[in-house]
Amino acid sequence: MRPVVSGLMTDRVIEERNVDYGVMLWATLFDERVIVDLESGLGWASTSIARRLSATFLDAMQRSR
Repeated sequence: MRPVVSGLMTDRVIEERNVDYGVMLWATLFDERVIVDLESGLGWASTSIARRLSATFLDAMQRSR
């Protein structure tokens, strides 16, 4: 996960922040159990899950000051 988060910072998709925080946030949001619950429990499509969790991750990283 570290290379992904660092890459987002290098590519300026997100501002440079604490990479360890970004990895922890990524692991929390994209935990397999969360995805399964969203899919089976709420009936969300995988594309919707990916879009919403990605947007949440990017927003949270921009706000973590």
